[in-house]
Amino acid sequence: MFQLLFTLCVGEILAEYTNWTRLDINETERNYLDATAELYKELFETRFYRRDLSPVYSKQPANLTQSNYTRFNVEIELGYLKIFEMNAQSQTVTVMLEFIQFWVDARLSWVPEDYDGIRTIWLGYDTVWIPEYSVLDVSAISEAWPDYRRPVRVQSSGRVFLDTQQIVTIACPMDLGTFPFDSQMCPINFGLPSYFVNQITMTGALFDFDYKTLSV
Repeated sequence: MFQLLFTLCVGEILAEYTNWTRLDINETERNYLDATAELYKELFETRFYRRDLSPVYSKQPANLTQSNYTRFNVEIELGYLKIFEMNAQSQTVTVMLEFIQFWVDARLSWVPEDYDGIRTIWLGYDTVWIPEYSVLDVSAISEAWPDYRRPVRVQSSGRVFLDTQQIVTIACPMDLGTFPFDSQMCPINFGLPSYFVNQITMTGALFDFDYKTLSV
């Protein structure tokens, strides 16, 4: 009876690893694949990670001056913008946006030395929690990339990166009094309507690109 139980336990342990040698995979890659499998198990099974459970700290006092806890921050970096149309009659502009969102989810952090030195992994879009942001003052919006084609990049610090590409039509008040020598300012505003201002912040930045390449 003891021998049978021992055999079953050993079998379960060995079953967690693939025999990469038979698949002609070299040792370095074998170690990496096994380590990523162990890391995934740690993050999503051992820790009981739930993507539908937000990591945003909800116990912040309404008065931020009384809090010693840093608010959760979502950063957006605009990497590319292309103007498709400016409509003076409807006071709107249609643009394509490519931007990166990043935030820190402490539940997804790990010690690289425990997992073959791995510092970055890529996961499916529907694997992790993603902030429910919105582009404000929008009359039309469409996703250029389907969700299933958008992997998220996760660093060992728990920092999560998500690339997004959207085509949006936004409100843009225009003054054409000096046309054709006019210039227009069309703000693109993002928001996180599901949370209170004392719980979460959003910051933005522009990737260093040449504005002269923008076209109408």
